[in-house]
Amino acid sequence: MGTDYACLLREAGVSPDAHTLLGNDDAALAARIAYILDLKGPALTVKTACSSSLVARALACRGLLDGEADLMLAGGVTLFCIPIRS
Repeated sequence: MGTDYACLLREAGVSPDAHTLLGNDDAALAARIAYILDLKGPALTVKTACSSSLVARALACRGLLDGEADLMLAGGVTLFCIPIRS
């Protein structure tokens, strides 16, 4: 899911640098986790609105059943870090 961290930066008047942008890019998260855990094979981010975790688990199960890998890691998280102001 997209991050609300960009809103905090805008409110603070901060222009994000390349490291900040990449560090908050949800599309790169799966690859970063795979790198840190020294995992091999495809790493992808699934974005399907409300069913992303379920779809990620279904894709992982299908990969296991099809013999694409011996182990799959699937999960999901959504964080809202700033209060919603009216």
